[in-house]
Amino acid sequence: DHVYQLGRCTYCGGKDPDFVSAITGSLKDETLRYSVTAPAGALVVAARYDGGRMTDVQTAALKGGDAGGSFTMEGSGTGYKLFLLDGDTRAPLCAAWSSGA
Repeated sequence: DHVYQLGRCTYCGGKDPDFVSAITGSLKDETLRYSVTAPAGALVVAARYDGGRMTDVQTAALKGGDAGGSFTMEGSGTGYKLFLLDGDTRAPLCAAWSSGA
């Protein structure tokens, strides 16, 4: 189960009920940078959108704890989203970060 507090999801999947997951991002040119706090095995999914159509998607597996990285996005469009998912169930661990249209 996932319980939301202050807009963030407290991951309660039996691994660590006190662990609070979060994701933030920033965009410069075609580089989408992310910063996360997540349990080991979580996935970061980066997507680019053009008029509501996904034109690129990339993923990265995390080792856990605080982490950061970047994706060089391909495709077209000005909309970007970052998702933080449980690596086993693919359930969202927190609200997605988004930028653009």
